[in-house]
Amino acid sequence: MQPTANAPGAYPINFFLLNPFVIGGVGNGRMNFVDDTGWHSYNGLQVQFRQRFTHGINWNANYTWSHSFTNLPADNANQGVDFLTLRNTDLDKRPSQFDIRHVIQTYGTYDLPVGRGRMFNIDNKYIDGVIGGWTVGSVFIFSTGQPLQLTGGFQTVNNSNSTGATGVVLAPGVTLDQIQQMFNAPLIRLTGRPAGTTTDIQRLAVDPKLVGSDFRANPAFILPNKTPGSFGQQLFIRDKNTFQWDMSIMKHFKILESTQLDLFAGLTNLLNHPRWAYGDTTGTPPGSLNVTSTSFGVINGPTGSRSINLRATLSF
Repeated sequence: MQPTANAPGAYPINFFLLNPFVIGGVGNGRMNFVDDTGWHSYNGLQVQFRQRFTHGINWNANYTWSHSFTNLPADNANQGVDFLTLRNTDLDKRPSQFDIRHVIQTYGTYDLPVGRGRMFNIDNKYIDGVIGGWTVGSVFIFSTGQPLQLTGGFQTVNNSNSTGATGVVLAPGVTLDQIQQMFNAPLIRLTGRPAGTTTDIQRLAVDPKLVGSDFRANPAFILPNKTPGSFGQQLFIRDKNTFQWDMSIMKHFKILESTQLDLFAGLTNLLNHPRWAYGDTTGTPPGSLNVTSTSFGVINGPTGSRSINLRATLSF
């Protein structure tokens, strides 16, 4: 190609600017290339126990181990994420936002042994109508945390909407396992911070040693990548583990031959156990924690309150 091709001067028109035709256009001078090279992989192992209905009990329990990878951290087909670089799309391989490593579930029903035809038989139809024939249900779920990416806030290579474009650097001698252990620390009330910058429900959810004097990540452990032309390290830690226990109780009344009444009461989050987590890790981009943020390691508050659902159904 001649140096002066398509240009009035001594250099090609894209010598100093990759694509001068998009200057001032949609996307502030960006031209997007869309293709179908996104992929997801999922591998899992499930072990299940089933209790056949006997003595009024119907019970199931299962355990799932899984591992999921992707190069497109999005949660629906309408979202798009930039590659770090088209020169090597393998750099975008990462845990997917659905990569929950361990899940334990147990659920079932139990017919209380009180009532007509049960262990503690009640012949009086009025007493049986009040205290007999109830069934209790239970669901318990435990899961390990979703992945969160540690980011540095500096785009050192390309202008990108990918969290991987702002990588971090571990300090010499520090390992990712050490950082994860610091994220597993107990919750602590915030102290020593400027007035008006915190609320009473916020908690520090990392080892205080991981937070520096300016309330950003301690550079003795982890730093933002600021080297032009380098991506930094793509590091992921795990959010807090969660569990929830739901229960229900129900009863069937036969009023007339063709008229029936069903009563149901359900309790979601029976123990009113709060969930302390860094937030939703779905979406584009998925969950990330900026090591340069002055609220690094802080959870704004718990989620998950107890709720009660009461229902009566009359069939005739």
